[in-house]
Amino acid sequence: MKNTFRRAAIIALAAAMSSSVLPAGSAFAAGGSGSVPARVSYDVDGDGTIKSGEWAYRIETPDQLVWYSDHYYDNNWKGSAYLANDIDLSCRSGNEPFHPIGSRKLDETNDIDHYGYGSTFDGNGKEIRGLNIDARDERAGLFGYIFGGVVRNLTVRGSVTGGKVAGGIAGESRGKIINCISYVNVTARPPVNSSGEAFVGGIVGRNGSEILEHCKNHGTVKCVENHSNVTAYTGGIAGISEGARIISDCMNYGRVESFAAVGGICGGSTGGSMVYYCGNEGKIVGTEYTFASNSIVYHGVGGICGNFFGVMENCYNAGDVTATGTARYVGGLIPSIPVEATGENRCQLTAVIKNCYNTGKVSGLADQDQTWIDPIGHADRSYIYVEKTYYCCNKFGYGPIGSEPLSPTSMQNKERFVGWDFDNVWIMDSEKGRPVLRTSHQAGSWDITAVNYMGGNPIECGDYFIRSKANNRYLDLAASSYTNLICHDFNAGRNQKFYYRNGKMKSEQNGKYITMGEAYNGGFKAVADEDSSVVAIYKKFGTENFFLTKSFCDKNGYHKTYALEVKNPTASNSVVFWNELQVNNVNQQWSVESAISSARVGSNFNIQNANSGLLLDMYTVNGTVLQHAANGGDNQKWQVISAGNSRYLLKTMCAAHPGFIGIGNDNRAVVGSNEVPVEVFDNRDGTFRIHLPGTNKFLRVANDSMGSAIVKWEPYTGTGGFHWKTQRMH
Repeated sequence: MKNTFRRAAIIALAAAMSSSVLPAGSAFAAGGSGSVPARVSYDVDGDGTIKSGEWAYRIETPDQLVWYSDHYYDNNWKGSAYLANDIDLSCRSGNEPFHPIGSRKLDETNDIDHYGYGSTFDGNGKEIRGLNIDARDERAGLFGYIFGGVVRNLTVRGSVTGGKVAGGIAGESRGKIINCISYVNVTARPPVNSSGEAFVGGIVGRNGSEILEHCKNHGTVKCVENHSNVTAYTGGIAGISEGARIISDCMNYGRVESFAAVGGICGGSTGGSMVYYCGNEGKIVGTEYTFASNSIVYHGVGGICGNFFGVMENCYNAGDVTATGTARYVGGLIPSIPVEATGENRCQLTAVIKNCYNTGKVSGLADQDQTWIDPIGHADRSYIYVEKTYYCCNKFGYGPIGSEPLSPTSMQNKERFVGWDFDNVWIMDSEKGRPVLRTSHQAGSWDITAVNYMGGNPIECGDYFIRSKANNRYLDLAASSYTNLICHDFNAGRNQKFYYRNGKMKSEQNGKYITMGEAYNGGFKAVADEDSSVVAIYKKFGTENFFLTKSFCDKNGYHKTYALEVKNPTASNSVVFWNELQVNNVNQQWSVESAISSARVGSNFNIQNANSGLLLDMYTVNGTVLQHAANGGDNQKWQVISAGNSRYLLKTMCAAHPGFIGIGNDNRAVVGSNEVPVEVFDNRDGTFRIHLPGTNKFLRVANDSMGSAIVKWEPYTGTGGFHWKTQRMH
């Protein structure tokens, strides 16, 4: 996932070329002067070339940026934009407050999925100054909610105040944030007497981003307790990182102060998050916090993360980590986590920490009951796997097994950092007297697809078939009950398709989750049930083999990790169960295969009905979609656009009636301006089905024996014109 930045020639070309690519009736069809930015050809994809039809708004003035925010949803065109100049919002005309881009006011709509920011905003190396946002009733940030969009190459200065979700770049993101720098002071003030959770970050408050990398925060990040029953997640980069997401190549230099979960990079994490090549130099302060006795508390103060389970690799903390309140759990990288004295939940934290160090002072009220202060992260009754990790100059405690104390002199000797990569990852900083990351020296991008606990990335969220490496058969929800998991020959059915998101693996057949059942053969049966506990997916280093694992603590408080395993792999219906993880056991190794071919994403496809052989056709008179014989026209050419989360947009290439396939009267397939994401289910026979999410409807030719037959959305029956294929790509 290396970033490619445009060349100066491309920027100059984009500035010189302007073209109207939208209908004259569009609210975005004006442009060129005043408060309305011009539309110009532009390298939106950032790959160094301007492709046909690529365009963006050229923003040159503060008023044009305000116009872009106010008009982003007009006619649902949602155009991309880039900065041609530095922008100072304090110089704009009028007194209206700047409203976050991509965040409809709550009195207009609550449909956040539809109204997030889904385009590309390229800062182009420029900066926005004078940002002043007070959006306490919604997501607060320059961008309110990034949903499938991209924000890159941008510096922002100013202040943001929010209620429960706030960030310098975005309040919430489920898109991409790349190469952004924040000098924004971010403050969240949860409403009095409110409850729930607050998410506050220097870059993004609530992070579910596909990519969050190469970002820096210099601003102060704070969540102020306002007599609320609120759990706050506050971090220098992200307040919380949700699901198996990666934060990579990020640095925090600002002060982070809050209650509950506080960290230099992320306040908290869920679903096996990963933090790679990140460092904190700012002061981290945990304020007043009351310990609830006889309950499990996941919150604390850490130099990197305040609540963490997942993988942390090649990270460091050099900022002071301090608890100023009563009972508090403090660690140089992650906090110490208290647990119940008895019961099966004695072991609460599953974390992998490799090639990291802490030199920040870790301090708190050591005389308080149930307070742990640790230079790395407390390991008593918690599972923290630590390897090649070091700490220096701390008054309190000893690090967990796998960590080693070093003197200030030893910190300057790279030979003491056994197994560390000082050629590509680290550099010894003689002035600071310790290693720093090369990325913090502007040394370039990292390809983060090559690293993880066992080597390699976990999968992205989406639909998958899971194939055993032991017998080449597929994980299958047994048809007799749709409860027990077996291994069976491929049939492309719903019982063999599983949806992975936020660390949870769900069966498409019945909407239940892969989890552990009753004891079986020294392990546990693999079943689909209501339990939505996390299934971690790791890739074995140097291979294409994956492990599906679950970790928990037994009644004696011992941590155990179990992996999904095939029993009797030569049997036709091999039993699948959970057995203790054995990384060299081929019966525990799987291929995780996407349910849609990436070859079907792109431009200029003919989409052919598998039954009739006729092509999907945009009838230009009224937007109706039908099937028709091949004619070579653009009305039979389609663009398949990824919308994230294994969903896609089907966009016609017909210039006379542009738009996306959606649903109209009488369940007819029509082309309109609304972006309607669809799911594509691969039948593994060269064909696929097109599904309308949230319904039981699939795209079908109503009478596939006829030319010019209407295409409709109907419940899938397995017969007739439900199956499609891409005939050719131009």
